[in-house]
This record gives sequence, structure tokens and C-alpha cells, in this order.
Amino acid sequence: MISEILEEPEVFSRTVQNVKAMNDEFSKVIPKDGKPLILTGNGTSYHACLLGSYALFKLMGVVGIPIYASELSGLLGGVSAQRLKVLVVSQSGESSDALAAASRAKKAGHEVYALTNHENSSLARLADGVFVTPAGEEVAVTATKTFLSQVITFLVMAASGKPEEKESRELLSWLEKAPDDVRKVLKRQAEIAGLAGTIKSYDRFFVLGSGEHYPIALEVSLKLKEAAGVFAQGYPSREFLHGPMQLLDPRTPVIGVGEIDESVRKAAEAYGAPLVGLPFEATSQATEFSGPVLATVAGQLLAFHLALERGLDPDKPSKLNKVVKRLPSKFAYFKRAVQRNPFPGFVNFKTFGLGQPRPPLRCRAATRAALTPPSKKAGLRSVRGGGNAWLPR
Repeated sequence: MISEILEEPEVFSRTVQNVKAMNDEFSKVIPKDGKPLILTGNGTSYHACLLGSYALFKLMGVVGIPIYASELSGLLGGVSAQRLKVLVVSQSGESSDALAAASRAKKAGHEVYALTNHENSSLARLADGVFVTPAGEEVAVTATKTFLSQVITFLVMAASGKPEEKESRELLSWLEKAPDDVRKVLKRQAEIAGLAGTIKSYDRFFVLGSGEHYPIALEVSLKLKEAAGVFAQGYPSREFLHGPMQLLDPRTPVIGVGEIDESVRKAAEAYGAPLVGLPFEATSQATEFSGPVLATVAGQLLAFHLALERGLDPDKPSKLNKVVKRLPSKFAYFKRAVQRNPFPGFVNFKTFGLGQPRPPLRCRAATRAALTPPSKKAGLRSVRGGGNAWLPR
């Protein structure tokens, strides 16, 4: 987990450049007819969808409706009166709920896109178009760098939709320099480890955030559950006052993601609940989305160090497993051999003949070569480097 958190400045830079290079392709996902865009995922991916809905509406005026993938399947059970675009977000591309949602959406006649970290995943094969996050392999069960890459993808996509607007220009400018701000948060790791040491004896937490910080409050609470094994519940700051505040006591710290609402602060002080602020700060060029991005990194570090303080292995929560499935190598050979895509992060399988009863002649030749075992590849030449794809000499 910690090694993947430390990779995040580089992942950040790669993601920004990747999305900018594919801006025309990403624009295909945005509805042009005023219809809403359905955003769906599970757990961490759902939180990315939620933040993405804030960015799309604030920067583009596009209504994004975030729905848990497990709930979307039932919602799309009937025949919809209008054809919508659905963006399914899944780190692995193998989540059963995400796959069920994508399959049901296609059967109902909707246009399905996927945002995943694995271009060879089941979700990638099922979708009409695929966007691949350049986060690299993630081994730890608790998702960190893949979540950040999903969030940055949404932010760049939203800001690129109307680059002439002041808010979009400022966000794009900050995103180019933001890896340095992420490194500054990482340098405060000792401070965050000390904070974890002071709260290690508590078993339940409230994590609060307002506006764009609310999705990150949900994500931080999830990381605390997964890695540190504590009960943590995320709420919008003001919504916390409408009922959940009843549970405040000296044994229940309140973690603020961003600025803590003054009413919440007074309530916590009145009932003796400890107040905890995530340590991060952005540059003077920060935008309204800078705080959520940097709070993500600080929250991940807090969950990691709290797990260590409690004697747990943050990489392997006892009841959770990483959902990742590798496709057979023959399929990988086939796809690399027939792909001729000017946008490396975008794959439209219909364009390249996958799923068609009879691919074009050049694809059939490539297929025969691709399915030939490596030991029998005499007379074949390697293409695209690495010896992973083959064509006749």
C-alpha cells in the first residue's frame, strides 16, 4: 500500500497527459442532447464517480448521476424510454456488480463506456468503448493510486470540456503542477504517522466533508475500514447535524476533510469528541478541486499508519480480496496484433473486429499468427516491441 501511495505523483502526471491526449475520445462520452450521464461503480470507484459528478456539473453543466453498480442493475431492469450513456468505473474491470450493470445497460439499449485499469478485462470486452487509467499494476487490496487516477481522469475530462472558462483554465493549470503538491503531502508522512499514533485507541470515527470534499470523506472512511479495521462513517458536514450528531462522545473522533463546519466544531467541543484535521495544503494557485485531491493522499497515509499502529497488515485486510483476473495470453496476442489505434488509452473493440463473425482479411492473418504458440513462431517477426505480438514476415 505505501509503495503505491508513493507512486502517486508519477501516476498523477501520466494520467493528466493521457487524458489530454485523448480529449476527442473522452468527449464522446459526454451527452450532447442534454440527457444525463450515468456514472456507476462499486466502493472506491463509486466515490470517484461521485466526485466526477461534481466536476462535470460545475465545469461543464453536465448532469452526472452517480449510482452504485449493484443498484443500477435493478434500476435498468425495464426498457428505458430514452437511450442514455453509461460510464462504468472499475479498477479491475472484473467486479461482478460492475459487469452486471454494464450487461444490463447494454441489453436495455444504452451506450456503455468503461474506465478501468485493465484493458484486457471482462468489462473492457463488454463495453462499447474503453478508457484505461495509466496507474500501473496495483497489488494492495486497498485501492490508492488507481482511485487517484480515476479522480484525475474525471477532473481533466470535465475541465477540457470548456477550456475557455476561467474555472477550467485554472484547474488545468493547477493539474499540470499538482504532482509537486502531492509530493509535499508525502513529505508530511511522519506528521501523519504521529497523528495515527494519537488516535490508535479509538474504534469508531466520523469523517466529514462539504461540497467536493464529501466524496473524499466517504473514501477516507472506506480506507479506515479496509486498512485499519475501525468503524468510520462519512457524512456531509451539515448533514451530520441532522441525526448522527447524537452519537458524539469522547470516544468518537471527528475527522475533517477540508475545513470543518463551525456548527460541527461547536457540537464536537460541547460533547467532548476529539477533532482531527487531515494535514495538507495546496499552492496559492489552488482551485476548489485541489483540496479533495490532496486530502485523498493524506487520508490514505492516515489509514496506512493507523493500520500499523493497530498491528494490522494494511496490504491484506483479513476479509477482503483484490478482484483481478488475467485474460489468456492468446487473447492478449490477438488484440495487440489487430489493434491499429491512434489513441493508446482508448479501445473500441467494435472498430477492430472483436465479436464480429468474420474479421477483415488482415485481422484473420494476424489472428492465425497471434494464436501460434511462441515455440512455433519460426518465420514470424515481432511487432510493437517486447515480442508480445506477431505478424507474418
